[in-house]
Amino acid sequence: MKIERNRLLAVSLALLLALPIIAISTPMAKADGETNGTQNLPVKTEEHWRNIWYRFETPLITLIFPANGKKPMFLWWYTNDSSEIYVVKFKGVIEYLAFNLSYYDRRYPADNSTIQDIIQKKYIEPKLSGLDVQARNQIINKFLWWLIGFHRPYLPFSACTWELTPPELVSKDDVSYWSFNFTLKRVPWWRPGFRFAEDNIEIRCR
Repeated sequence: MKIERNRLLAVSLALLLALPIIAISTPMAKADGETNGTQNLPVKTEEHWRNIWYRFETPLITLIFPANGKKPMFLWWYTNDSSEIYVVKFKGVIEYLAFNLSYYDRRYPADNSTIQDIIQKKYIEPKLSGLDVQARNQIINKFLWWLIGFHRPYLPFSACTWELTPPELVSKDDVSYWSFNFTLKRVPWWRPGFRFAEDNIEIRCR
């Protein structure tokens, strides 16, 4: 698989969209230089909260991440009410076939057996009817050797090593928001086919 861009945006989670109550209650930063709203919120951070978490706290919400961003996940709650804690986990990426459907369907993972079943029977064999047995076998064998070089379709994020870019304030035009990123640094040894993903998958949360 070839990466066409330097960065593959795996997921973009917009907290202001997912949490409309927060978005409504947070005044926008004004373009005329006033510092109301998000820009003026006091922030507390603690890098080793309870020894395992990175803690980020504002008067509105509190977020905690695994220390050093080892896993792409975080927990959050309203700072003045910790009775309900919300957990966000990014599970992984999976490649799938889009020959039959333009969207993901668990019946069509991009693994060897599924690719062979769909491509060979639907696209290759119908075009080999006019060839002799030897020519047919040569083409099929080349196809099978091509499949052997494929990596598995699923990469579990929990098995990878990640780097957390802590929350930072971003201001653009008349909007301000907090942004943090998870960057995939290393894939497990038993998924060597995904080495291309190292430093190329970034989960951006806003």
